[in-house]
Amino acid sequence: MHLEKTVKASFSIPICAAVFLFFQACGLQEYFALDPPVAYHTPAHNTTNYLERYFRFGTAANNNSGGFVAEGTAVYYKIYSSYSEMNSHISSVNALNTLSNGSAAARRVIETYSYKPVGTSAGSRTPLIANNGAQTVYIRLMSYGTDANYSSKVIIAGVEQSWKPVRYDNRRTFEFGRGGNAYPNHENNVVPVIGNDDVHGSTAPSDNVWYVNMYAISVGRDASYTPYYSLVTWLGSVAIDAGSENN
Repeated sequence: MHLEKTVKASFSIPICAAVFLFFQACGLQEYFALDPPVAYHTPAHNTTNYLERYFRFGTAANNNSGGFVAEGTAVYYKIYSSYSEMNSHISSVNALNTLSNGSAAARRVIETYSYKPVGTSAGSRTPLIANNGAQTVYIRLMSYGTDANYSSKVIIAGVEQSWKPVRYDNRRTFEFGRGGNAYPNHENNVVPVIGNDDVHGSTAPSDNVWYVNMYAISVGRDASYTPYYSLVTWLGSVAIDAGSENN
């Protein structure tokens, strides 16, 4: 007799909000579901208002179940030299981001387009947001002026973290226009270079403006360490002018 066991790794919510994946083992079929994050504020790439240049989203309340571990929320980014190429990639990911396509959108982001996980000034965090239920996350990649309210930062559940968001090597920052000696950590405020692993483009932008696109994905693993991904959540994109100290 064939047995089917369904295991949900989330609180009870509408089924359309989760991605179902499965594997076959010893005749027992198990299904794991990861609910995706929810975007609250998605900055537009062309906004000139520094007040709007931040990302805010809510993590999903995914639960562990047996050998399945809901690890948390990974945040991925890519730096583009061209808005049109960035927009083309966004459209491609959106087309795959459906329940029927399973984890295809996440794999398009991570494997095909080689998005990198956001790093921290304190070293790697995998994933960036550890699983701790539903909580609100605020990320500002670059600073504007000297007001601490608009400095590069990450706030999780109302608590500003002691570390800053940086590029995947946990060293280089997103403060592309603050390379002068007067700025703290100025040696790491380098302008992206075509050929960097986290940069997409064939030529540097003539206007010195780079675009950073971001996604959040709930991640987990089963007992055999097979990775699981939710649908992807687009967090928005920001333009960073490498010729300006204020972004």
